[in-house]
Amino acid sequence: IVFPFKNQIKNNIIAYGNDINQAIEKGIKAKKRKDAEAMEKLKKSIEVKKKKDAEAMEKLKKSIEAKKKKDAEAIEAIRENKAPEGLLEDEALVFNYVSNLLRNSRIPDEVFLKAKERLGIKSVTDLTATAGYYSMLACALNAAEVMPEEGNPALLSNAEY
Repeated sequence: IVFPFKNQIKNNIIAYGNDINQAIEKGIKAKKRKDAEAMEKLKKSIEVKKKKDAEAMEKLKKSIEAKKKKDAEAIEAIRENKAPEGLLEDEALVFNYVSNLLRNSRIPDEVFLKAKERLGIKSVTDLTATAGYYSMLACALNAAEVMPEEGNPALLSNAEY
């Protein structure tokens, strides 16, 4: 039996196959295009992140440098028996309290009452004991003639080594 439409069916199957191949190729191209777009978007996102990270790192470096400078200024002020600049009220109170204790071996009543009011009697007791403990350590180090390590300056300008 000969089918008169045999060639037509064959041509339709081939055309259908070609249509499928074209659709697949079109889909593959669209996928590649979307992948490329996604990759570009990811690359841009990474670049933005790198830039933000670099800016954050630079900001952190500046912050660290500012802190180092502030710390050095604070150490220098203490060397000169002055309160460092920019202390909070409680910090200034602690500095004043300890400075009086170490310099005069006494705390003026107004300083003690203010410290007791702001910090509480337990904290004032702890502060007094801590200052005394560090003074005792300083005496022990002085008695043993312990010197600052090579290249490190004396903490107090009037220290005799």
